[in-house]
Parts: sequence; C-alpha cells; structure tokens
Amino acid sequence: MRRALEITAFVALAAGLHLALAVRLPSHEGGADTGGQGGENAASVAPASEQVAALVEQWDRPPDTAAEVESPDAPPPQGDTPERPQAEADAPPPRAALAALPEARPDMAALPTVDPDTPLPPAPDTSFEVAVPDMPPPPDVAQDAPRSTPDAAPERPQREAPRPAPTDLAALPEIDTEAPPPPESELAPKASLRPPPERPQPPKPEVRRAERTPSNAEQDSAPRQAQRSAGSGGASQAGTATRSAAKTLSRGQEQSLVASWGAQVRARIESRKRHPGGRGGQVVIALTVTPAGQVAAAGIARSSGNPRLDRAALQAVRSAGRMPRAPAGLTRGSYSFSLPMAFN
Repeated sequence: MRRALEITAFVALAAGLHLALAVRLPSHEGGADTGGQGGENAASVAPASEQVAALVEQWDRPPDTAAEVESPDAPPPQGDTPERPQAEADAPPPRAALAALPEARPDMAALPTVDPDTPLPPAPDTSFEVAVPDMPPPPDVAQDAPRSTPDAAPERPQREAPRPAPTDLAALPEIDTEAPPPPESELAPKASLRPPPERPQPPKPEVRRAERTPSNAEQDSAPRQAQRSAGSGGASQAGTATRSAAKTLSRGQEQSLVASWGAQVRARIESRKRHPGGRGGQVVIALTVTPAGQVAAAGIARSSGNPRLDRAALQAVRSAGRMPRAPAGLTRGSYSFSLPMAFN
C-alpha cells in the first residue's frame, strides 16, 4: 500500500515538473510563441532538452526493491524490555539504505542453454543380480533331542497326492455306524441295591367239578321211585314226594355276578389306598378271594417301576382286611381278580 502511494506521488510530481518546465523555459530552437487572448500574455513552447528528459526518466523509474533477506528468528525477550516509541516503530526505512542494496537478478548469460531437438539420454539400467550363496541342507534332528535349535529349519511334511474317487460303489468298505458300548466303570456297582420286585404267584388252577345233568329218563324215573317208596297204607294217605333239582347258573349270569363282586372288592381297597409321595404311577394287583371274603393271595401283576408305589398298593390290600362276601350263586372255592390301582 505504501509503495503504491509513493509511485502515485512521484508520477504527479513528474507531471507537474514537465508542465512547469514547458511554461518557464524560453524557446531557443525556433519554438512558436503564443500571445494568448488579446496578446497580453506570451508563452513559448519548445521541446525538452536532453537533461530534462534524463531527469524525467529518472523520476519515472520505479524505485529498486531490495532483496528480501530472511532474518533468523529472534529469541524470546528476557526480562523487562523498554518499549520503543510508536513514531520510531512506524517510521519507514531510509531511502538511501534501500537504494544501496544490490538488485537480486539472475544472470541470464550464466544459465545453460538447452536445445529442444536434442534427444533425452537413455535411462540408466537399474536391474542388478544378487548372488545367493548355496546354503547347506539342514542337518537331521535326532528324535532324542530335548528341543530343536532355532537355527535348524523344521522339515515340512509332504502332502500326499489326492486319491482318485472310487467309481465302483460295491468295492467301498462298509462303515459301522453303531455306537460302541460304553466302557464299564469300576465304580459302578455290579449288583443293583434295589430289591427285586415281588413277582405275583400265578393263581392255582381251579378244578371245576363236572356237574352231571340228569337225563330225561333219570328225571322221569326219580319221581316214580319216590312215589313208589312213599306208597299208601292204612288210614293215612301218603303224598307224592318230589325232589327239586338244584338250579344251575349260565355263563353270562356268572360273569355278571363276578364283575359286581369285583367292583365291591376294588372299592374297599381304594378306600384304604394312601399315596406315598413323589411321582405317580399305576400298579396292577393280582388278588384271589374266597366266597366268604377272605383274601387267599395278593401280589403285583404289573409293577409301576416305583417300589414305593408297589408297596403302597399291597399295604392297601392288607389294610382292607376281609372283603365283601360273594353273591349267592357263586359256589366255587375262590375267584381271581386283576385290579388296576392308579396313584396320581
């Protein structure tokens, strides 16, 4: 900004000097004189001399700028430094010092000239060969060595070539996919500590007595023999004695009576049942009862898998005591029942 102001001031001053010289200097080389308006004022116009032209050229030339010199970084101020007055800090440097500095211009004559038609030199060959010394093969490591040394390179196992896939499926070996049995542990007990379940005794086969049915001829002869044996005599009249044959039940009637009696026996046992606790299950009891209601035999026909439930079922049979009597018409010595008992 300051340099622009200086140039503007110098140009204005030079223009003023030109005008002053043109007006003041007399005309010695045949310049034309002018009289102005009415001839009262005389002015002569003549070309400038060489001295004036040189002076004007010197004034028009811009001032030489000094080469900028990089100054080293000033050390930080130490202690209290006196403050410079503002007028001295803002004052421009003297012109004489600026004019005395040499002009930094490159010497064009010293620079080498380059012909554009000259071909570029070939690039240097940067490839080189490195001679690799022959390394001796690594020594074999003995199997009994405690550990391998870091200098010896470990041998890498060679990969086997892949075998071709067999095309004949019949020639392929069969693979046993069954899992092998678990090994026997020495701590496992060889004999189970659980008592063996009580096996119910099979009911004794009942011997049925063949009831002989009298034939028609025997049925007809029986009243006749009785009538003959009774006879008649004296004043008293003897009546005819008749024997009533015992009634026999059909198979369907007998099964109906046995089912009704079995329901009564089961209801009595269920009333004495007590759950032992834990998980539930179902027990099937084999029971043999006489027509008088006495329990001839009791056992487990099918176990629940829980010994506590099996014992609770047998305890319910023992707690029931004497069972209800059999209905009339059931004349066999004993009857067998299979009663399921559920523990929920």
